[in-house]
Amino acid sequence: MYILDTQLKDNKIMILCLKGVFGIGLNSSSKICRKLGLSKNIKGEQLSTKHFSKLNTLLNSEFKLKVSNELKKLEAFRLQKLISIKCYRGLRRIKGLPVRGQRTHTNAKTAKKHRL
Repeated sequence: MYILDTQLKDNKIMILCLKGVFGIGLNSSSKICRKLGLSKNIKGEQLSTKHFSKLNTLLNSEFKLKVSNELKKLEAFRLQKLISIKCYRGLRRIKGLPVRGQRTHTNAKTAKKHRL
């Protein structure tokens, strides 16, 4: 089952299944299930085509969530803006160092992994 270009596992509970979409967390997924009138314990494979179509229209129209590719583009644009204005956080990101004040003497390996 695909929702917003993300394949969801059919054997998972629907609330946890919706968390697989980039930008939808536990709180948002529980609101979506409540709005559709689904049980918290219903699995993706038990979802009918009627519920599936309602879910797609609900995500596209009522919930103003920025999800999946749109959210990734906004995130990349935000990081590029920090780099282009050459603020402290942008310069740290260019160098591959921790951005939020973490120590660099011993624990900077993770920041270097996530370098742009």
